[in-house]
Amino acid sequence: MKSKLKLCIYALWATLNDSRPRRPDDQQLDALADSLQTHFTDHGKLIKKEIVKILVPTHNHVKNTFRILDKEVDTTYGQGAAILNKACKEYEGTVFNQMNDFTKAHEATRAKAAKIMEELKMEYAARELLWTKLRESVDEIVERAIAEVEDTPARIERTIAKVEKKAKDLEAKDASSAKGINFKGLQDFLKAA
Repeated sequence: MKSKLKLCIYALWATLNDSRPRRPDDQQLDALADSLQTHFTDHGKLIKKEIVKILVPTHNHVKNTFRILDKEVDTTYGQGAAILNKACKEYEGTVFNQMNDFTKAHEATRAKAAKIMEELKMEYAARELLWTKLRESVDEIVERAIAEVEDTPARIERTIAKVEKKAKDLEAKDASSAKGINFKGLQDFLKAA
């Protein structure tokens, strides 16, 4: 039935929009349009009933809901809950911002600590290199000192031998004079040794 109705509506619309002069068969179309009027009226009533079925219960439900809200809901409590909700959201935003700040600071601190640790490792490596060079220098100095100390008794013995030889030579030379040892010649000899 709906397809017939649509077809009739399209035919009626096309006919009404036709700007040609009316002919005698247009009377048939007028009769057809008049016959469709009852269908339009019936369909309009049916749509009104459907609208009433839908809107009236909805309207009544909303009306009852507002009545219940007026009787049973404490508006002060609702306003307080709304204020509390707003305060909680603001606090949550503040805490969230602080958490972001702390997270950024924590990441920056971790990066700085990692950088400092790398610098510390480099400093330890430099310190170890310095200690190694110091040990090598001390070992070199100690080896020279040990060589000098080990050679010292032999040098002292040689110097004593030279002094004794010089003293004998001087004694033999000055044996007749017996005035003593020529200190100037001994001093020259010690400087040379």
